[in-house]
Amino acid sequence: MRIFEDYEADARAKRIIEGIEAISATIGLMMGVETDIDEEITSELSNLIREQPLILAQDLMEINEKSLYKIQNVVGFTDEVYKQLSDSTAICILGILNFPLQEARLTLKNPVVENSDRGRKLRMWLHGSFKILDYLKKHYELTNQVRLPVDDSIKLINDIKYK
Repeated sequence: MRIFEDYEADARAKRIIEGIEAISATIGLMMGVETDIDEEITSELSNLIREQPLILAQDLMEINEKSLYKIQNVVGFTDEVYKQLSDSTAICILGILNFPLQEARLTLKNPVVENSDRGRKLRMWLHGSFKILDYLKKHYELTNQVRLPVDDSIKLINDIKYK
């Protein structure tokens, strides 16, 4: 099934969707939801989400941004499918960053952990997550429905950082 008439825009949209579906299914699996995505793929993505969420989120954002830019040049920034692809990318990135944000929220309340290696790593993740979400907010065409959770996550980061 074609998404866009333009061959390149259609191929880019399909790649965005495939990546988002794989990551979303993995996040669901990590939360106990069954999936039909290949176990090898979900295992690899699951490890990335746990160990290197910033790298995964940054890579997804950069790769999809290039494709979204090319799609936007063909269909325009008001195209509904383009908006859905942009929103879906942001939602997927929020899902990836949710794991370290929630861990930081729960863990950094403990003064012993806050000054440990784990605490420093979580603070680094907070800083990186803020940069990614701020970039998303400024450079992606997001609907209000998606912009609000991005804003909420930025507020959560600031609340944790300045508690």
